[in-house]
Amino acid sequence: MFEVRINLTERGYCLYIYAQRGPTGHPGEWAIAKPMTIEFQTITEGEGTMLEPSLKLNHLEGESILTALKKALSMFGPDDSVAMLKGRISAMENHIGDLRKLLKIEEDKPTRKLRPDTGE
Repeated sequence: MFEVRINLTERGYCLYIYAQRGPTGHPGEWAIAKPMTIEFQTITEGEGTMLEPSLKLNHLEGESILTALKKALSMFGPDDSVAMLKGRISAMENHIGDLRKLLKIEEDKPTRKLRPDTGE
């Protein structure tokens, strides 16, 4: 299991990636990812496909680390794109309701179920 903690400081964001068990595997022992620096280099268009990835994660640990990172990022509030999609869906629902009124189409109503004992 992994845990990601994000601290906001005067100098920027500090990310800490913890693994539940350290190298010896003892319960209660944690390991922390070593500090790394992200450095940027200038490339020309089309050159990016031949470069090494900025970060490599294996399949087993990668999914757990990304899930922990997602959880840590959720502490900073909802993703703006999610809020935008919810707003669009709401607007579309309102628009469909307006179209139904204009075209005099009744809204979908739940169908009445027959009672099994009476056949009604």
